[in-house]
Amino acid sequence: MPSKRSAGARFGPSDSPGARRLEVWLQPRTIELLDTLAQQWGVARGKVIDQLLTGCSASPAQPPRAERHALKQDRLDRSEFYDRDAARLQARRWEICRKDASDLPGVTAKQINIFKIEQKMNRDQPLSDAGKQALLDLIEHHRRQVQEEAALLAEHIQRMKQRATPDRLRAIDGAVESAPQMTTRDAAARFLLTALATVGLNGQDRIDERIWSELEDLIPYAKVFDFTSGGSPEDNVIRRCLFWGVALRLATLEGDPPQDTAECLAWCGFAVHQSEQARNTAQWWSELTDRMAGRPGSEADRRLLGLPAEGNLTVQTIKAAYKLTARKAHPDLGGTAEQMTQIIQAKDRLIQALEQ
Repeated sequence: MPSKRSAGARFGPSDSPGARRLEVWLQPRTIELLDTLAQQWGVARGKVIDQLLTGCSASPAQPPRAERHALKQDRLDRSEFYDRDAARLQARRWEICRKDASDLPGVTAKQINIFKIEQKMNRDQPLSDAGKQALLDLIEHHRRQVQEEAALLAEHIQRMKQRATPDRLRAIDGAVESAPQMTTRDAAARFLLTALATVGLNGQDRIDERIWSELEDLIPYAKVFDFTSGGSPEDNVIRRCLFWGVALRLATLEGDPPQDTAECLAWCGFAVHQSEQARNTAQWWSELTDRMAGRPGSEADRRLLGLPAEGNLTVQTIKAAYKLTARKAHPDLGGTAEQMTQIIQAKDRLIQALEQ
């Protein structure tokens, strides 16, 4: 039985038991014609064949491509409308902030906008009297805090300059002469970088040429020391970093620098700093290998015992945390045997790491 046709002369599915699939082999030129029409009409080959079989040689009244274009344009129009609406809302809120700022001398509209966002206030309403007072109190508190920090920094720098006498600087220069045989460039650089913040030179994460001029402006007498000759460039950088690392710490050090290199490095805290860096590196590598092997690291062990994620630990601290955690994890007290095993292993690993 042939396929049924609808009133619009289109083929429909056949429900005859003898219906079978029909395959048609087309000439290459026919396929090229179908592709040309499909491209012109914006439809697939099947739609073109359907249009040709129904006797319609013209393109559809509204091909899918035109429909898609219309929908896309509609979305663009609506998004532009929403953008305009959002811009109006933002402009209105900034106008409210500017009006509030006009009533508060020394306060900017940006500060008010940030204050409203942080305090989760209604940004479409002006600040109340209580809100204005809270903002002024916050600004005043921040101002006093900045002044106190600046005063402490100035006091620290003043004490450092008083301690950085020519004799002490010469002693430091002589003590670090043999330092390249005792340490590496990376360790010396880290020692200097950690001291920069104590004198207001924040934001430094590597050693560059600019830092030397800034340090020499801080302690002008240090310009007489030459760290560009007398050894290899690598050794000179080590000496220079250690010299300035010690000089910047003079405000917190007592007495005069020892002449012996090892004693001087111990006096200024470099030996402790270097061992701490080595311990942190070893701990990071150990945790990495543990994670790669699927074993818990110290961070996970600390979390199991309720210990802080950072900071030094003692055996007594670990054991005390273990006892508190065991009270909840013990099977007789509502926990499970698996939980108890995990915290026992965590305790053993943390204590073992301290003893290494």
